[in-house]
Amino acid sequence: MSARTWAAIEGPFRLYLLTTGYSSETVQLRVCNMRLFAAWAVKHHVSLTLACHEAVASYLAEQLVTVRQVTARSRLHSLRSFFAFCRAQGWREDDPSEGIRIKLPHCQPKRPFTIDQLRLLLGACLNDRDRAIVLVLTATGIRVSEMLGMEARDVDWEEGTVLIRGKGSKERLVALGPTVLGVLRQQVNGHQGQLWLTWRGNAMKRVLVRDMLHALGRRAGVAPVGSHRFRITFANAFLGAGGDLGALQVLMGHSSIGMTAHYAGWTAAVRALDQQRRLSLADRL
Repeated sequence: MSARTWAAIEGPFRLYLLTTGYSSETVQLRVCNMRLFAAWAVKHHVSLTLACHEAVASYLAEQLVTVRQVTARSRLHSLRSFFAFCRAQGWREDDPSEGIRIKLPHCQPKRPFTIDQLRLLLGACLNDRDRAIVLVLTATGIRVSEMLGMEARDVDWEEGTVLIRGKGSKERLVALGPTVLGVLRQQVNGHQGQLWLTWRGNAMKRVLVRDMLHALGRRAGVAPVGSHRFRITFANAFLGAGGDLGALQVLMGHSSIGMTAHYAGWTAAVRALDQQRRLSLADRL
């Protein structure tokens, strides 16, 4: 398929993803991934919309030689979205990516922030907005894309909750303590619409939050600092304080409790080590 044909398909595919409920960041990633597959299809004389199972498997096998498994898996998910789009258009009836699996390597649980590290981060904030971002991410464990989508009308000041719009347009409520409600009141300051703005009054973008957190980590002497680590910290702190896994799944917006358990892997590992030390048979000999 020619690049021109892909250029004609890219716009409708992007619109399909947006109307399906994917975030703008996910849409951009899947479109970029499909550009790579489109280029590969041209090189190997493969029809983009009519590619067979063997062609898709061959493409992904080549990807695994040059990229990490997590990246190849992301490209597989993009292919599945594209072939779902093709079926919706009536261009084909099957999914040639069906049955293809890319297993991720088993990694050690990610380390959450400690209380002292969180205090260092708060102390290194340069302004009230950045401090509010750190507190909201710490208190709720929401995704950075969900945080950036928050609007003043989403906060219920009496109930102490905020409405979160997650992946797939799914909505959920998360609670806000007095500290976070206080900094959010300062952030709102009477205006309506999106809560997180640049100094010019524009809506903050994900890249700006990423750069701010990286700089914050350098000033505080805490590394690495990214929005995902706040999510991990929230999950482990919640379970460590006695919360249950099912409730944590609801709060984090996971469709699978297995994913929730993965996020909280550090707490599980620490508990396992503590129990091993306490119950050691060798120490009782």
